[in-house]
Amino acid sequence: MGLINKLKNLFSSENIIGIDIGDSLIKLVEAETKQNKIILNNLAVGDTPKEAVVKGQIEDVEALTAKIKSLLDNNNFASTKVTTAISGEQVIIRNVEIPNMPEEEIGEAVRWEAKEQIPMPIDEAVLDYEISKHKADGGYEVMLVAVNRDTINRYLELFKKLDLEPIAIEIEPTAIIRGIRKLYPEQTIALLDMGAQTTTISVFSNGQLLFTRTIGIAGQDITQEIVENYELNLEEAEEYKRDNNLFVDANLNLIIRNLTTAIYRSLDYFQVKYKNYDIEKMVLAGGGSKLIGFDTHLSNEFGIEVIPLNPLSNIESEVERLNSKELAEVIQLLGVSIGLALREEDEDDKSIAS
Repeated sequence: MGLINKLKNLFSSENIIGIDIGDSLIKLVEAETKQNKIILNNLAVGDTPKEAVVKGQIEDVEALTAKIKSLLDNNNFASTKVTTAISGEQVIIRNVEIPNMPEEEIGEAVRWEAKEQIPMPIDEAVLDYEISKHKADGGYEVMLVAVNRDTINRYLELFKKLDLEPIAIEIEPTAIIRGIRKLYPEQTIALLDMGAQTTTISVFSNGQLLFTRTIGIAGQDITQEIVENYELNLEEAEEYKRDNNLFVDANLNLIIRNLTTAIYRSLDYFQVKYKNYDIEKMVLAGGGSKLIGFDTHLSNEFGIEVIPLNPLSNIESEVERLNSKELAEVIQLLGVSIGLALREEDEDDKSIAS
């Protein structure tokens, strides 16, 4: 899945740069697949300029332009084509049921549903949908996606300033699924992708995205709780977070409990909605999830296996400046950017941006 209007140059063999612009980090990847292996052709990771992106929303186009141009130039990216993904509170996703009708009429039915389901004027939104399931009575279970048009326009402005051609703008779960389904092709997997300001919980089964929800508790909230409890500055708090098991720290019980409860409510909603699916495993991704003891804590809470995203067994790197140890340190951050870079290899993909 990807969302709205496929924009695809069928005759070009030029690599695509997958750019994942997070609140704290920017990840750029060029990749391809060969014999079921993901080949990294180029890679760069850099800090997002302070407050240039807030909860997935671009706030400072000029600062982002300068930073991404530096990453492109300093790491010898040659492609001029780019894909990116929108995340966090800028994306509204609803699962809706549509009655039996011809498939060509679903788009109009979804538009009517959107008027009731999304908290923004319909003419200010970019909409699309994906059929999740054909029901026995002839109806459909549909995933509706809406993004404010201004959000899309900021990304398009950014790429224009960078002289890059945007091939697609997606939502993060549809990008990351490309790598996930190569690793877990026949399982039902919950993916917890924690960034600096938001955490996205998605469920995939047999390579299909069934459910996704964003919660507003993430890495920076935990850091701030450490600052307040231990009277540390931000740098000291980040070091404390990195070096200690926060899940056995009584002083941080409130933020950990709030995070755990938010995850539980999302997974519980999924299980109520999709009674025929049992989550077999949870996979942790994103920089915010690299916490000592996080996997054990979640496994104890939910009674399932919890592991970090580690696609190294399915990845080969041709980036000469990156040794195996350095790749291992960043690989957990690259799920979205790798998926974006591989987008053109999926024939059925669509994209948000029109």
